[in-house]
Amino acid sequence: MANVTRHRFASGKTDGPDATQVQPSNWNDGHVYTGGAAGDVLTRDPTDATYGAKWTTPTPIGAWVAVPFNAGDFTAGDGASWIVTSGNVLQFDYSLVGRRMFLDFLLVQTSINIPTGTLVLRIPGGYVPARAAVNAVGLAWNNVSVGDAYAYAQAGIPDLWFRRAAASVQWAASSGDTHLQGQIDFAI
Repeated sequence: MANVTRHRFASGKTDGPDATQVQPSNWNDGHVYTGGAAGDVLTRDPTDATYGAKWTTPTPIGAWVAVPFNAGDFTAGDGASWIVTSGNVLQFDYSLVGRRMFLDFLLVQTSINIPTGTLVLRIPGGYVPARAAVNAVGLAWNNVSVGDAYAYAQAGIPDLWFRRAAASVQWAASSGDTHLQGQIDFAI
């Protein structure tokens, strides 16, 4: 269904004789657009070479957005692999309030192939922190060892890093026995 937007001002002048020039009727004519659904907004999309815009269904402020599973969102430092399957992700969602992102996660029974100092989680939605933030992880379980861990966000880096509280303590290799639960918020 096509929709039409018109200018508030309509010119009362008649068109001139030169049809190659912009005429008052051109100004008065509506701007036709198609697509979208009730409540959608037209947003800038630089990847659209034709129109440079797309229809977007806005997410209400503060609504939680579930992040679709992507195994590539979970990596590790020191040459290690953090093995996370869709079944390991009980919660991974975020909420935006102004220029602040709240990120919730609950990851259970994940595996690590070799010891590492850092587990890495890709921040969803293409967002990057505007400044650094750190927050204690609510639950950090690694090979029957419950210990303090922290989630770190670095300005301009699209990843969240999980490190053990003591710098000398690494994430041990585990087979389905690494669990993380918590929330971090940061400016975007």
